[in-house]
Parts: sequence; structure tokens; C-alpha cells
Amino acid sequence: MHFQLPVRERTGRAWSGLRASFKVPSSGTPIARDGSYVRVIPAATTRTYATRIMHSAPAPARLSLELQRLPEGVFEPNFVADAPLVRFVAYTDQGRMFGWVRLRADRLTDLLNAREELLLAEAEVESLVDGVTRAADRQLVRRHDLVAVHASGPRGDEARRRRTRTYAVAVQSGSFLIGGLLHAPPDVDPVTTFFARPPMVPLTDAWIEFWSAGERRIDLWSGTLIVNRDQADAVWTVTEQDLAEGLLRPSVLRERAPVA
Repeated sequence: MHFQLPVRERTGRAWSGLRASFKVPSSGTPIARDGSYVRVIPAATTRTYATRIMHSAPAPARLSLELQRLPEGVFEPNFVADAPLVRFVAYTDQGRMFGWVRLRADRLTDLLNAREELLLAEAEVESLVDGVTRAADRQLVRRHDLVAVHASGPRGDEARRRRTRTYAVAVQSGSFLIGGLLHAPPDVDPVTTFFARPPMVPLTDAWIEFWSAGERRIDLWSGTLIVNRDQADAVWTVTEQDLAEGLLRPSVLRERAPVA
């Protein structure tokens, strides 16, 4: 006999076009050859049947997205994430300073111009005279005491940049001689522009040297430097060849007394 009986997996999914043989035991639940269950009406005796399932194929499955609401974090209007730490390397009177500072501005130049004091973490101060280094977990630094700072961190928003040209300049600041390229509008006096800017002025392709007793003692850095115009004793224009070949000499060499 043929029965039009649905055959389902244990998961409940219907099979179609399946031909199977099963026995109807006296207990009532026959078992197909592949181990799936087919429910039939109990019979008094056990007989063998061949069954052909003629169910139509199920509708194609559809991909659905189920969104679940998750608990939201507590809104804290006064909470501000910590700004990133950037490496801080600076030059002071006859010394170098190292540490880390929170960049609470777009660029390090903006941070230096916005604040008169900075708090350094893991600070070290090295004397360029005797080489002695002292360390501190935290060090408060006044902008007025800085001669120049290595540029580090992001370069800032490109949309805010203006068309400029470069001017080769030299800066004498105490025992330091600095050379680099000042970016300023075309057809301006670079020295006047240098002193008209905020206190910390960036110079690209720059270097800094430490001089003592009329001699170059240490050639310290080549890159972008942020120079403190308030510490400058003299600023003058030079040629790019002078910058590249190290032909510059201090115009004013004034060794400042160490600050107690």
C-alpha cells in the first residue's frame, strides 16, 4: 500500500520526493530505513509498506536580520577620553629634555602655543655640558624655558593649510644655532613674519647645533623643529646651500647662565 505521509527530520523539516520502506510495529511508531521517524495510526499487527512522499518542495529560505536591543552604557556628559601620548624632546638652556605629553590639540605646535606650561610623564633632563641626566616621574615644563621642540604626532588638518613658499633662515638662541625652512606667504619679509607669529614657530628640514666657547660641540637633530621665537637672540635669512652644507656660524653667541 502507498500512503501520502509526511516524513520529517527530528528538527522538524519536511522531506520531499522520498521513497522509503518501513514497518508498522504494534507500538505504533514505524521507523524508515534512514532512521527518521514517520508517525502513523497504530496497527494491531506488524506489516511492511512502501511509501512515496509527494509533498511539494518547501519555499526558498529567506535571509532575515534580527536586531536585539542591548543595554546601553551610562551617559556621562563630563567624561572626556584621554588624549594620546606623544613623544616630547626639547632643548632648554644647555640641556635636552625627554618625556611624554598628552596631545590635547590637533598638532604639537598648537598645543605649545595654547599653553604656557606642560606636564611631562617619565621625564629626563640631560645636561649638554657635563652629560649628567636626572629623571622624574613627572616634570612641569614652562614654554618660556624651551628653545626648540622636535615636531611629533599628527600633522594637522590639511584643509587649513594655505599656499606658502619656503625661506631659508638661521636662528641663534643662547648656545644653540638652528637652521631650517620657514613656511610663509610669498613676497613677505621672513624675519618679520617669524616674529609676528605665535611664540612657537615650526621650521622644516631643520637642524640644531650646540656651541660652546666658539666651537660646535654637538650636532643634534635634522627634521622639523618648533622654535621658540621668544628665546631667539637673532634671526637672519641664509641660502639653502648654507643649510645643506653646514656653512653657518653663530651670529651672536651668548651663553646664558644656568637657571637655579
